[in-house]
Amino acid sequence: MTGPRLPAGDGRPDPLRDAADGVDADGVTKPASVSVSSVDGVNNAGIVHAYTRRQALADGVLVDVTQQASPTEMLGGFVVPVAITAALWSAIEAIPPRLAGIADVRGRLHDVLWMAALEARRRRHGPRDGGAGATFTIDLPIAASRQRRRQLRVEVGPDDDGMPCVTIGFPEDF
Repeated sequence: MTGPRLPAGDGRPDPLRDAADGVDADGVTKPASVSVSSVDGVNNAGIVHAYTRRQALADGVLVDVTQQASPTEMLGGFVVPVAITAALWSAIEAIPPRLAGIADVRGRLHDVLWMAALEARRRRHGPRDGGAGATFTIDLPIAASRQRRRQLRVEVGPDDDGMPCVTIGFPEDF
């Protein structure tokens, strides 16, 4: 997995989309050009640009929670690297005032990781819906929202070096 695919029209500059329009990320008109890049030493003629998991972690698009998700931190934890999307991390941190003193970030993260681990194990022999990941529902109330139940997605796939890893986030984050 090379990191989450951001939805079009999210307000952020998109160098690929803007290059095709002849406008760079700063809004300056320029001739459109496309270059083929090399990823991991392999010339992938169909790849114009790749955003790696490593870059997503460095940029804050993904938040590394490998330590908190490990078997030493939680019973039944993950033995591979785990990251959650920045949007999910923000939701975990957005504890409603009515839950102040009852809920904390560590407990909410643990709930997300536990439910993701259960769903990943349930689907370990392959997804039943034909997709590359699994979707599950969790109680995750967020400040300034009356909705309590959230749908999340857990993706198990290769990292930048081809090793197994886990990414958890809202379905629209992928």
